[in-house]
Amino acid sequence: MIEFPTDEEILEFAGVQQIGEADVVLRDLARIATIFHLQDAGFFDRDTVLAGGMALRCYGGHRFTVTDVDTSTNERVALGRLDAHLNWEIEGELVVRTKGVGWYQKAVDLEKAKPILFEPLFSEIALTEGQAQFELTVNMRGLDLPPVEHGFRHDFPWTLGIEGRDVPLMDQREMLAEKVIGYCVNVLGKHYADVAFLAFAFQGLMPAQKASLRSLVETKLERGRAAAARGGPAGQALYERVPNYAALRAPLEEPERHLATAEFGREVRFVVSEDGKGAIRLQRAKQIVRQLVIPWLFD
Repeated sequence: MIEFPTDEEILEFAGVQQIGEADVVLRDLARIATIFHLQDAGFFDRDTVLAGGMALRCYGGHRFTVTDVDTSTNERVALGRLDAHLNWEIEGELVVRTKGVGWYQKAVDLEKAKPILFEPLFSEIALTEGQAQFELTVNMRGLDLPPVEHGFRHDFPWTLGIEGRDVPLMDQREMLAEKVIGYCVNVLGKHYADVAFLAFAFQGLMPAQKASLRSLVETKLERGRAAAARGGPAGQALYERVPNYAALRAPLEEPERHLATAEFGREVRFVVSEDGKGAIRLQRAKQIVRQLVIPWLFD
């Protein structure tokens, strides 16, 4: 059972950190509670893992994801069963509801459960309808490596009662490969920051894995291209930016030419310590990528 903070604690944290208003904290707490509800319901296992920003936090990252929960699976998820799991509550503290499977957004081998509506009964902080919702993505394109069982972690200064509980995460090498593709294809600054974090955090692991890392990146690039081809012109256009493996190098080396750099500073949010540690700014991310990722993938 999750232990929720007081409104005073939430407001103080939101005031200190430059991640947004109190609504982003309440949404994050609802997402964390839902992750453990899904785990208790048997949703996560050796074939279905936590991925994306939430998994990065468990690995030690400090980027603060705002709206979504990412999962990846080897299975074909039954949407009715997933939707049943996503309608749940903690009596007197939290209510989570969906509008039904008919509202889900479908892509090729991917389902996005949205909107997932939540009512934080533990708080008196007022939320608009738009603020009181999040989403959950189920990527059904498969896992290339076995999951890593890892203790859950967060950056809140309070105890939630779930610290150290193990959750299955996407392997760090597979996450790095996905983030490289996600950045180069979708042009999102948060993915570039994630590439830098994973490279720096696991620089002791990755050099010995260069061959497998390159294979993972190439496999995921072509798998994504094939999925985009089945999805229509918009997705195909994204992959035209990277017609082959070699084309990944330029955007990794020169992010300023690839990104709207103002978006990086405005949209990529971090929870930082009192001395400012935790954030990865664009120039530092570029330095890490050039020093570590480029030799791993291309030299």
